[in-house]
This record gives sequence, structure tokens and C-alpha cells, in this order.
Amino acid sequence: MTKYDRLPLLVCIAVLLGAAVSAYLGWARLQAADARVERLRAQVQDLEARVAERRSARDIVAEYGPRFRRLWRRGGWAATRLDWAAVVPRLAAAAGVPELDYTLGPRQTVWNQENLQLWRSEIELRLGLVHEGGLLVLWNGLARTELGYFSLESCRIQRAGERPVPGGVNLTARCRLYWYGFAHEDDDGDDGPAGDGPAV
Repeated sequence: MTKYDRLPLLVCIAVLLGAAVSAYLGWARLQAADARVERLRAQVQDLEARVAERRSARDIVAEYGPRFRRLWRRGGWAATRLDWAAVVPRLAAAAGVPELDYTLGPRQTVWNQENLQLWRSEIELRLGLVHEGGLLVLWNGLARTELGYFSLESCRIQRAGERPVPGGVNLTARCRLYWYGFAHEDDDGDDGPAGDGPAV
């Protein structure tokens, strides 16, 4: 067999090799494209999960945000002595309490866990009352404030004179209560020295 006789065979082999190389390159490109598609699919799924998480968080904030903000204020997170000094005389005036004086003790931590602390301040109220109803109105008003939580520990009421005086001080009351609120562990735990409030 001469070299001219082998030429068709060589051509066929070359064509087959070329076809095999082309097929392999096409398969490799298809595999690479499939890998890119899988990566894009994974990215899309991750983005969809993030969007779903954001939507869920948005829905939670929309549903529970106002309630959380009310509880945050009610828990006394931002309450200070200045708030007490501003609110209590106003409550006393609204309750028809002609005389009010107080001693506010230092803020003490009574519970501390995972950067969350519950603080407490002891308060002594000295009141001049027209009648005992004024004390109840004052207490109910204090319970509705957003300064925190209050616990009445004791209250002693006495007559101020032999005869009632219309609109005057007919009873005196000396009450001890605890003021509770929440704070973060990195808060300083107090907002000023303890002191006596002015008589109103």
C-alpha cells in the first residue's frame, strides 16, 4: 500500500480526531455553562432567601414595632430623675394634692443578666392631702406614666388638724415606694445624686 493509498485513511482519522476534539470542547463548554447556571441559581436562591427574610423582618416590625416601643417606654429604659422631677409635681397638681415633697434614693441594680439589668430606686413621698382620694388619683396617674414600674411598699395617713379645711391640707401621708426600670449593662446605673424634691 502506497502513501497515496493511505491518504483517505489518514484523512478519515484526522476528521474523526477533529470531531472528537470538537465534541470534547463542546462538552467542556456545556459543563462550564452548567456550572455557571448552578452558581447563578444558588445566588438567586440566596437573594430570594434574603428578600424573604427582609420582608419577614419588615412585617414583624410593622406588627410588633408599636407595641415594642410602648413597652420600651413603659419599662423606663430612658427614664431619669429629671423625668421624675418634671412628671410628679404635674401629677400632684392634677390630683388636687396641695403639698408634695419627696426623697429619691440612688439607683441600684437588683438583677443583671446578659447585658440587661433591672434597677430600683427607693422613693419616700411626703404629701399634704385634701382627702384620701387625692392619693389614689396620684397613684393611678403614676402607674400610667412611662417612667417605669412602681411598687407601693407602705403608706401612713394621719389627720392634719381637728377640723376639715375646704381645699386645704386635712391629711398628711408618708409613703414609701420602689421605682423599677430596665437598662443596659453599659449604662452608668444612675443619673445624678440622690436628693430631696421641692415641696409643691
